[in-house]
Amino acid sequence: NNIGANSYSEVILGLPGDSFHSHKKTLKTLIESSFNTISMYQLMMLPGTELNTNDTREKFKMKTGFRILPRCFGFFSINNQDYTVAEIEEICISNSTLSFSEYLKSRKLDFFVNVFYNDAVFEDLIILLKKLNISVWDWVFFLFERYKSYNFKKLVDLFIKETKSELSSEKDLQKLISKKENIIKFIKGELGNNLMFKYKSLSLTKYAKDMFKMVNELTIEFLQEEKVMNSFIKKLVDEIILFNKLKIIDIFSSEQSIEQTFVYNISILKEIDKLNDLKKVSKIEKFRFIFENTHQKEINKYLKIFGSDTVGLTRILSRVYLKNFFRSPVALS
Repeated sequence: NNIGANSYSEVILGLPGDSFHSHKKTLKTLIESSFNTISMYQLMMLPGTELNTNDTREKFKMKTGFRILPRCFGFFSINNQDYTVAEIEEICISNSTLSFSEYLKSRKLDFFVNVFYNDAVFEDLIILLKKLNISVWDWVFFLFERYKSYNFKKLVDLFIKETKSELSSEKDLQKLISKKENIIKFIKGELGNNLMFKYKSLSLTKYAKDMFKMVNELTIEFLQEEKVMNSFIKKLVDEIILFNKLKIIDIFSSEQSIEQTFVYNISILKEIDKLNDLKKVSKIEKFRFIFENTHQKEINKYLKIFGSDTVGLTRILSRVYLKNFFRSPVALS
């Protein structure tokens, strides 16, 4: 972290003995350890492993579902005969300590970690929380518990709905992929997307304004419950979230720079020792949020390859460290 490198950890949901409580505890530990990125996966029942035996399945009462592995499909012509191919994976969706409803709740929590913690989308807000000696995990979990009264709920509900619907039986999937027209749908992205990245892309595009509005209001509510709220902190939260928003909003659909005035110089937030130091240097300051040439070239390269629709953005997010694409704030005064 001190040298600006990207650090990450990986978590598998559904191992024997797992539960919503233990999964939550794992995510809390990793966030409080300040990993930049946490990759969250479901448990694959890999052929030939001890885990994938009848004895293990029966011992831990493991129930599974089948789905098409993202990006592992195609059709080929060999000796004038067409073959359709897709890799089907089996994943654990419940066991003796993890019900299916807890599995879905855990996946929803994974989604919140991916949206609100990964990729430094709210980097400056997280810096503020740390300077207030408040747990970043507690903030993420607060959003997880309080989001339902906001329009962002529609996106969460769609994520859970598709998390359920992507699961099928192996027989039904084999029948599905036997038809070339269905393989074409997978290739086009109409079927078989990585749901975590698909809905992350929607949170940054179609639902971005809803997301930032919700985070602003819930963060203020959270800090009130933490008993650190005052007029200075409230103004600071408002400006930090706007600052983060302008670095990110429309980065895949617009090359334009954005100008905005701020009372506090959010760009030095990481460098100061005490929050009150911001007051000492406070003045009305204008920032221009611009794309560095290298950033815009990278964005355009990926958009040319994958496209700018939800399917394309899903594929882009699965390949990049998003922070590298953000606008850079430049002080004008």
